[in-house]
Amino acid sequence: MGRRWLIVAAIALAGCGPTPPQAPGPEAHQLNTTLSAFSTACGHASEIQAFSNDAHALALNERQAQKEVPTIAKIYKRNRAWIFQGKTVAELVQTSETFLDECGLHATARRLRAATS
Repeated sequence: MGRRWLIVAAIALAGCGPTPPQAPGPEAHQLNTTLSAFSTACGHASEIQAFSNDAHALALNERQAQKEVPTIAKIYKRNRAWIFQGKTVAELVQTSETFLDECGLHATARRLRAATS
């Protein structure tokens, strides 16, 4: 009985865990950092547009976001099928492009699109 339970447990656990092909640890960390930076930049852009519409502040914010494009583009070119947080790198890039355009960071979205096409 003990051995049968061990086999059943092993089979059940084999189905657990992240879906392959997961992005390797260093790339996963870089993706996390880059996506967080995009999100923060979009938040700041929305605040700037809503409260001050300061073109200089928006341009500075856009430059900060653009600094992240080479990182995600490098990962995309290495393996766009890697999965991070349940989405492929290709899906994350597409979502990021849309998100950046929608929050007004059009130059960053264009740069990301060009770097990954």
